[in-house]
Amino acid sequence: MKLSDFKKRDKIIAAAAGGAVFIFIIGNFVFSTARSRIQVLRRQIKLEEANLKSGIEIENRKAEIIEDLNRYKEALNAAQNISEQEVMAVFLKEIERIAQESHISIVALSPQGRDENVKERKKYNAELRAEGTQESIYLFLYNVQTSRLFIKLDKVSITMKGPQRQLLRIDAIISLTLI
Repeated sequence: MKLSDFKKRDKIIAAAAGGAVFIFIIGNFVFSTARSRIQVLRRQIKLEEANLKSGIEIENRKAEIIEDLNRYKEALNAAQNISEQEVMAVFLKEIERIAQESHISIVALSPQGRDENVKERKKYNAELRAEGTQESIYLFLYNVQTSRLFIKLDKVSITMKGPQRQLLRIDAIISLTLI
């Protein structure tokens, strides 16, 4: 069959069908390229969003660190200019203040001096024996943790006291670390 054997109408239909197939193939090629490019862009956008979120979290943490530094800056500056006896006096007064705020009674509070085994920093220890209710002991532990000085509890022992067991006794080694 020759091309001249077809009628004009068949030629138009064949040309239209060929054109549709051509447009479909070209369109599919163009759209698949665009679709893959869009997918790549979406992945990049998600990656950048994750990086931005991480950066925001880091900035928030940075603000917390600066706030902590400002909170402790006064204590750090004061510690640089005083003697070991004055440091121990300030340390013991801070423990007494925390105990008073927490409504616990101190039975014994004795300084243990400076720990010589610590490098690049000074660590002072004190031994504490105190009594109080469960709530006041918890409040004392919280107040030690949130003190303006670098105070931490190295060893803690909490026992019930007396036959009524309403009072608790706390034995602790508390330390102050200076840089």
